[in-house]
Amino acid sequence: MRMDIPRRDAEPKFLEKLRTHNWSAVIEREFTDGPIIAAEGGGHRHIIAQIVCT
Repeated sequence: MRMDIPRRDAEPKFLEKLRTHNWSAVIEREFTDGPIIAAEGGGHRHIIAQIVCT
C-alpha cells in the first residue's frame, strides 16, 4: 500500500511530462524507498529514482 502513492504520483509528475516530449517512460522497478523510472528519447536512455521520505 505504501508504494501506491509514489507510483500514482510518478504518472503526472514524471511519466506524462516525458511522454509529452516524445520520450518513452516506464516505472522500471519499485523499492520501498520509491520507484525507479526509465526514460528513452532521441537515442538517449536515462534512469531516475523518485525517493520517498516518510
